[in-house]
Amino acid sequence: MLAEIENRLFVGGSDKKRKNPVYTNSLDSNYFRSAGEVMAASLAQGGPCPNLMREWCFRYLCSGDSDSIQVSVSDVTDFKLLQLIERVNTTLTNASNDNISDLVDDIVTCGFTGIVSMEKRDIMIRTVVLHSTMRVIPMLDQLRKGLQLYDLPKIMKTHQDLCLPLLVPGEGNEADAAFLLESSRPVFSEIGSAKHQRKTTFRKLRILEIADRALRRERIFQDHVDLFSESDEYLFGRFRLPRAVLIDLCNYLEPALRSHTHRSNPVPPHVQVLSTLRFLATGSFQRELGDRVGISQPSISRALPRVVDAINQLATEYIQCPYTAEEQVTVKRGFHLIAGLPNTIGAIDCTHVRIKAPSPDSFPYLNRKQYHSINVQLICDSNNHLLNVSRFPGGAHDSYIFQNSSVGTRLEQVAADDSWVIGDRGYALAPWLMTPLTNPQTPREVSYNQMHARTRSTIELVVDFLVRLRELSRSFELVRSRTTHHYIERTIGILKGRWMCLDTAGGKLLYKPEKVCRIIMACCVLHNIAMKREQEGPSNNSVTAEGLTVGRVMQWMTGQRHRPVLSEKKDFDKHEITP
Repeated sequence: MLAEIENRLFVGGSDKKRKNPVYTNSLDSNYFRSAGEVMAASLAQGGPCPNLMREWCFRYLCSGDSDSIQVSVSDVTDFKLLQLIERVNTTLTNASNDNISDLVDDIVTCGFTGIVSMEKRDIMIRTVVLHSTMRVIPMLDQLRKGLQLYDLPKIMKTHQDLCLPLLVPGEGNEADAAFLLESSRPVFSEIGSAKHQRKTTFRKLRILEIADRALRRERIFQDHVDLFSESDEYLFGRFRLPRAVLIDLCNYLEPALRSHTHRSNPVPPHVQVLSTLRFLATGSFQRELGDRVGISQPSISRALPRVVDAINQLATEYIQCPYTAEEQVTVKRGFHLIAGLPNTIGAIDCTHVRIKAPSPDSFPYLNRKQYHSINVQLICDSNNHLLNVSRFPGGAHDSYIFQNSSVGTRLEQVAADDSWVIGDRGYALAPWLMTPLTNPQTPREVSYNQMHARTRSTIELVVDFLVRLRELSRSFELVRSRTTHHYIERTIGILKGRWMCLDTAGGKLLYKPEKVCRIIMACCVLHNIAMKREQEGPSNNSVTAEGLTVGRVMQWMTGQRHRPVLSEKKDFDKHEITP
């Protein structure tokens, strides 16, 4: 292999034994580096020596510095440059100006910048010699990188006289790799020296570290809090569901959450469920929730997606859109009793759930209010039950979501059944989507708008006040002017009032959009479970931030009672604010 390397990558001049690297413009193939690795392996393993180079090449491989090498005319191995040197000597000796002019281009190409004349013959020849040797420096650099496979350049620099016969052919006997092996023996530190002590100390510390990792550390388990021992008011105020519903939910989700190991102290399923409900009800930090229920933050983080996914398995049972005539009868009757608007099977609107800006593509989630969110489309019936939930990036328009959602496509296919949903002016009018008229002219158009508004409106519950506590400080006239609220927005207020993680009052969800969508669906399923159990919100005895009961606020809103003076307010600091 060394003979093939010599024939292909090295060229000799008049001296056939000592050669220079072949000049080439293509170094990307790394042929010379591969050749250096082969030479290093041959020397380190006691194989044949690559003694085929000129001495200046060896000196450069030792130092890597071109300033320390010395070259002469005998070191030129390129045939064309040797002819140029001979022509320079012959032409300048004859002193013919015509012949000198023929050499100008070739000499300038080699890097000469002076005037071509007889007085500068030695300088011109020196320029050609330097050009011949310096242009192969990149090839020697690659060769030197290959020799570093066994750190040979360092050894060659330290023992140049001993290593010279290995790479440069001489007149005596050929050298072998024994020179290199004998001269490159490592020098060990003496026992008791500072270097040896540092090595010994480091070795002992490493052994202790490995042994410490091998020991099984004793695990510390916190005592789980028995939350079901608390009162009904405590459970409803913290977890937004009454005791009976909480027990049924824990029993239903237990098979999916039960741990199958007996080697440790697993978190009980009911603790996982209650800690997840507490997070959904407050949107608080996981570490704070873990401290209250007696588990660690990593346990909360592992339990949250498991409980959410288990709750989402109930979506097909509790969230159903009425597509058949039999399913639509009850929904149509409920909306017809409000204002007489027939064939209405749902009220539609969208709401935004604030999230952390996703990475790397966050622009689709930037909504018109200039924050990142998930735009959730909700359809409800007259009893505030959710019939359909669709989730899109916050930058999507409400009308776009409806057109591209499954319920929009399905309603378009069954539009001939004389059934429709009602929405606001943000949606486009369609046979299956009724919106109010912008400028009603005839009495029939005015009557339609009134029926549409009454169907989409109802007396606003105090849930909207509990979600937005700051509004309670406004004047009573402003409160009474807003006693009617869009029906679907009432449902949204109940949903966000119960599960504060969806509302801006609870901050924003610091999860990926896919996980946020699963949390939203779980909240919607729990909302329908609560509404099915006739738990539309806090009881009438709950205390608001103003110290006033919900029942009193309802009386003020309907005009049945005057607003009390400040002396009638209770000391609300002693009571928990129940959203």
